[in-house]
Amino acid sequence: MLAVILLAGVAFYEVFVALKTLADVETMRATSKGAFGVIQSATMSDEEKAVAMQRSSMSMFASLAMMLVKIVASIAAAGVVLFAVSLFAWPLSDLIAYSVKPLPLAATIVGVTAYGMIRHGRRQR
Repeated sequence: MLAVILLAGVAFYEVFVALKTLADVETMRATSKGAFGVIQSATMSDEEKAVAMQRSSMSMFASLAMMLVKIVASIAAAGVVLFAVSLFAWPLSDLIAYSVKPLPLAATIVGVTAYGMIRHGRRQR
């Protein structure tokens, strides 16, 4: 059963990476940094600051919404793996119950992290 949970974790990871979900996090970080720059600006009027902050808020909301959609799609990919296995082997409820136990959960985190490091290489910043 652990192999199935690991496979579902890999499916989550692959979809998460393929959808470039972390790019939305970077966009949110850049938007936040820009918003703080607007707040601290001594050259902008209050009206200009209000317009810039409104644009920043909309950009932040759009990035957050897109990131949440991508996370849900990644979770759905893992769910599809579990569902497919449930058609042939263990019931879906048993797979889900097993996947949240401490040992399989820890093994999945370690396994998917190792998979990601092997698959995409360890990135130096």
